[in-house]
Amino acid sequence: MKPLLTVLLLFLGIRLMAAEFSISFHEASDEPRAGFVEHAYRTNQQVYVGPDSGITTAHIAKLAHFFSEGEHALGITFTAAGAQLNHAFTTRMLKQRIAIFINQRLVADPMVLAPSNDDCVISGPTKEEIDQLIAAFNNR
Repeated sequence: MKPLLTVLLLFLGIRLMAAEFSISFHEASDEPRAGFVEHAYRTNQQVYVGPDSGITTAHIAKLAHFFSEGEHALGITFTAAGAQLNHAFTTRMLKQRIAIFINQRLVADPMVLAPSNDDCVISGPTKEEIDQLIAAFNNR
């Protein structure tokens, strides 16, 4: 009975993920900091996640699937207001880590190497996840 339950829960999880889309960008750190919450990431990594940047789904104009440096990646194009928030956030977080959550799941914790404006590319999600996210975003 357990394998059937696992398959059913996996199916329901995929169906729910396809039905909704949310994204958030946060400050992050490899070390504990006041006000930051510990999150497990990948198999053996801990990330400490801090305040939200204010960038939400409403600040996204378009999502696209890219293949970048041998990995599937999610391309994000921001609205004008989103581009302003993104630029302010990535400027403030220059040479620091950020945490990116998609559907409340930590998918990336990159270091900001340069401020960005209108768009960004996030590697980490699988091709199937990217396709589901794009479909959910387009159907919202």
